[in-house]
Amino acid sequence: MSQISKIEQILKEVIQYNIDITAISETRWLGSRMEPLQDGYVLAYSGHENRRQAGMGVLMSPAARRAMLKWTPVNKRIIYTQFWSAHGKLSIVACYAPTNKADEIEKDNFYETLQSVIAEIPRHNIICVVGDLNAKVGSCHNYCFEVMGQHGIGDMNKNGALLVDFALNNNLVIGGVHF
Repeated sequence: MSQISKIEQILKEVIQYNIDITAISETRWLGSRMEPLQDGYVLAYSGHENRRQAGMGVLMSPAARRAMLKWTPVNKRIIYTQFWSAHGKLSIVACYAPTNKADEIEKDNFYETLQSVIAEIPRHNIICVVGDLNAKVGSCHNYCFEVMGQHGIGDMNKNGALLVDFALNNNLVIGGVHF
């Protein structure tokens, strides 16, 4: 994702499908900033300070940029944005979680930071946690039914369990399996 041509390719698709807000993981760009792109689109991103590793971005249409109230580059794996919407304030936390094989301390640090970001968001806001959570939630028919529904497939991995616990603790649903 570190090459401009890849952003241009994503931007072309976003424009074609009229998508206002898109989370992009593994940007691998250094630092944090708001990057203007063509046709009034902008990319707010947060990356590592001196290594092209991880990185998270939120690509916004001109309309989304005008509706944006704030953005906070939390770290190389999390970026927080808040928007006005027709239904109230929309808080989007875009994430790129460590892989299932990553060190447990790194995973714990990620979820602790994510929890601290969520804790700061007013409860009346619409909250969306999006991005690549590197989790396989599988199917669950007991304690996690309320956050997952019944449409999961396969087995849950460790990252899946972390994600389900996070969703349960924050009254969130996992949209990819809850329909």
